[in-house]
Amino acid sequence: MCTMALKETLAYYSVVGGTAFCTLLDATKAFDRVDYCKLFRELIKPDVPAIHLRLLLNRIGLLDIALLTGG
Repeated sequence: MCTMALKETLAYYSVVGGTAFCTLLDATKAFDRVDYCKLFRELIKPDVPAIHLRLLLNRIGLLDIALLTGG
Protein backbone atom coordinates (compact mmCIF):
# COMPACT_ATOMS: atom_id res chain seq x y z
CA MET A 1 0.00 0.00 0.00
CA CYS A 2 2.77 2.45 0.91
CA THR A 3 4.71 1.58 -2.23
CA MET A 4 1.66 2.28 -4.37
CA ALA A 5 1.13 5.67 -2.70
CA LEU A 6 4.78 6.56 -3.31
CA LYS A 7 4.57 5.49 -6.97
CA GLU A 8 1.38 7.47 -7.53
CA THR A 9 2.85 10.57 -5.91
CA LEU A 10 6.00 10.38 -8.02
CA ALA A 11 3.96 9.77 -11.17
CA TYR A 12 1.82 12.84 -10.42
CA TYR A 13 4.83 15.10 -9.96
CA SER A 14 6.44 13.67 -13.10
CA VAL A 15 3.34 14.51 -15.15
CA VAL A 16 2.90 18.05 -13.82
CA GLY A 17 6.64 18.77 -13.96
CA GLY A 18 7.05 19.41 -10.26
CA THR A 19 9.73 18.40 -7.82
CA ALA A 20 9.12 15.64 -5.27
CA PHE A 21 11.16 15.13 -2.11
CA CYS A 22 11.19 11.91 -0.15
CA THR A 23 12.38 11.14 3.37
CA LEU A 24 12.65 7.59 4.68
CA LEU A 25 12.79 6.54 8.31
CA ASP A 26 13.89 3.13 9.53
CA ALA A 27 12.22 2.66 12.91
CA THR A 28 12.56 -1.12 13.11
CA LYS A 29 14.60 -0.93 16.32
CA ALA A 30 13.30 2.38 17.61
CA PHE A 31 11.35 0.85 20.48
CA ASP A 32 13.78 -1.86 21.63
CA ARG A 33 14.86 0.08 24.70
CA VAL A 34 11.66 1.85 25.72
CA ASP A 35 10.71 1.71 29.40
CA TYR A 36 6.98 1.19 28.88
CA CYS A 37 6.07 1.69 32.57
CA LYS A 38 7.71 5.12 32.53
CA LEU A 39 6.10 5.91 29.17
CA PHE A 40 2.59 5.23 30.47
CA ARG A 41 3.20 7.13 33.70
CA GLU A 42 4.20 10.17 31.64
CA LEU A 43 1.27 9.80 29.25
CA ILE A 44 -1.26 9.59 32.07
CA LYS A 45 -0.03 12.86 33.64
CA PRO A 46 -1.15 15.28 30.88
CA ASP A 47 -4.56 13.59 30.65
CA VAL A 48 -4.01 11.78 27.38
CA PRO A 49 -7.40 10.42 26.25
CA ALA A 50 -7.99 6.90 27.52
CA ILE A 51 -8.73 5.59 24.03
CA HIS A 52 -5.23 6.54 22.91
CA LEU A 53 -3.69 4.77 25.89
CA ARG A 54 -5.80 1.67 25.22
CA LEU A 55 -4.75 1.63 21.55
CA LEU A 56 -1.09 1.95 22.53
CA LEU A 57 -1.44 -0.80 25.16
CA ASN A 58 -3.13 -3.02 22.59
CA ARG A 59 -0.34 -2.39 20.08
CA ILE A 60 2.36 -3.14 22.64
CA GLY A 61 0.50 -6.28 23.68
CA LEU A 62 0.70 -7.57 20.13
CA LEU A 63 4.50 -7.51 20.10
CA ASP A 64 6.14 -10.90 19.88
CA ILE A 65 7.96 -11.95 23.04
CA ALA A 66 10.41 -14.82 23.28
CA LEU A 67 11.15 -16.29 26.71
CA LEU A 68 13.94 -18.77 27.38
CA THR A 69 13.76 -20.76 30.59
CA GLY A 70 15.77 -23.54 32.19
CA GLY A 71 18.70 -23.80 29.76
